[in-house]
Amino acid sequence: MPIRGTKKRIGDMLIEEHLITEEQLEKALPIAKSSGKKIGETLVEIGYTTDDAIMHALSNQLGIEIVSLVGIHIPDE
Repeated sequence: MPIRGTKKRIGDMLIEEHLITEEQLEKALPIAKSSGKKIGETLVEIGYTTDDAIMHALSNQLGIEIVSLVGIHIPDE
C-alpha cells in the first residue's frame, strides 16, 4: 500500500492536528534528545499527548486503517 503524501515528523503532524502545541514540542525536544528516547515516547511520558493520538496521526499519514486485536485469540503456533 503506498504512503500518502510526504513523510512528516511526528511532532509536526501532532501540531497540525492540534494535538500538541509548538511550545510543547519545543519543550519536549531537548528532553527526548538528552534521554535518547523518541519524541513521541517523550511527549506521552510528559503528558502532552497519548499513544492513541500518535497512532491516529501515523494512521492518517500512512493511509492505513487501525485494527484492534482486543478479544482476538492468536494461536501460539
